[in-house]
Amino acid sequence: MPPRRAFAIPGHGVDIEASVHPEVARARIREGAEEARRRVRGGGVAPYRVQTPVRIEMDLHYSQQADVAALIPGVERLGDRTVGFTAADGASAYRPFLATYSITRDLT
Repeated sequence: MPPRRAFAIPGHGVDIEASVHPEVARARIREGAEEARRRVRGGGVAPYRVQTPVRIEMDLHYSQQADVAALIPGVERLGDRTVGFTAADGASAYRPFLATYSITRDLT
């Protein structure tokens, strides 16, 4: 069973025919937020829990990006353009993810 969620859809797309007036959009968002708050307080929405350990795999654009990313401790080369790593939890996964993104974003 999928987790229960609460959300509001203020409009559909960017076409003028599908858009709604900003006041209508704000009202829909406000109503969705109120419904979400009621459901959370009533126990109808459980907090999202990341399963541990956390495994992240990244498909990069170029093989040289994967070459460089594989130099980061704990990051392994999985394919021509794919790297991955495992971390104990989400917070621990953030640092190697950010490092991989940061050092590979400008390589072409």
